Amino acid sequence: MIPCEENLSGVNNEAGSETNDEDERCSEMSFCESDLETEPQYEHKDTSFLSGRRIIEIGHFLESLRALRHDGFGCSFFDMDLQSEKIEGLESVLMFKCNLCGKIDSVRTSDGGASFKSTNKAGVIGALSIGIGYSQFAELLASMDIPQISNVTYLKHHNTIYPFVRELNQKLMNAAAKEEAELAEEKKDGIPVIGVIADGAWAKRSYRRNYSALSGVASIIGSKTKKMLYMGVKNKYCFLCARGRKTDDHDCFRNWSKTSTAMESAIVGEGFKESITRHNLIYGKLIGDGDSSVYKHLIEIA
Repeated sequence: MIPCEENLSGVNNEAGSETNDEDERCSEMSFCESDLETEPQYEHKDTSFLSGRRIIEIGHFLESLRALRHDGFGCSFFDMDLQSEKIEGLESVLMFKCNLCGKIDSVRTSDGGASFKSTNKAGVIGALSIGIGYSQFAELLASMDIPQISNVTYLKHHNTIYPFVRELNQKLMNAAAKEEAELAEEKKDGIPVIGVIADGAWAKRSYRRNYSALSGVASIIGSKTKKMLYMGVKNKYCFLCARGRKTDDHDCFRNWSKTSTAMESAIVGEGFKESITRHNLIYGKLIGDGDSSVYKHLIEIA
């Protein structure tokens, strides 16, 4: 047994010498492997309040995080803890506190640089575009685990969408008119002459016998760009007026009292009459579906 004890003591001595050598190397180099961990370790606070998904403007959000730097301390986003979240419908404001200097910064998930300028407004416009209301929109957000937009916020944006969309549509139609003017092959008195496509639609199918739709729409499209140049809507019914409200205490969209069949020709005629004043264009050729009433109306107002 004596040789075994000698061997074990020899091994221990060798291990001890290796350990001492390692300690000496550390002291000579003035740092050890543990000193390489330069990133400070912080005990992060409970962020259980932050759950689910969020809608963000990716470019703005990443740039905002990159900009979280404090002069003098060299603090950055990695030195901060999330403190709270303020939810504003589909948008959020995240509050961060720096663990080094104690400064508090806020980062918004949206800055209005994307389409429609507001995530809330874009959500309401999307809901209206696919024909759903607040209840269906709330169910969609719940299934995606996104915080709900309140009914008050939804209605606020709903009531301001019409003038916003109208202004945006006008800008797009003006841009399309400029493209058509550049592609025009003919001019009359210095004004480009172009061909257009016109057609209409109604809120109710007629089946060739019951033309009683309460609303109709028609549009004029450039033949070369296939982009919209004019659009109009005619309404024979207003929900609020039908309930006894006066026309001067709400935005009434009832603007038609004649037959439903005349809606299309009236809207197309208005677009032709405004072609020069609105776009400085002459609609010289009409491409349609053979509707004689539209052509007849255009001849009458020419």
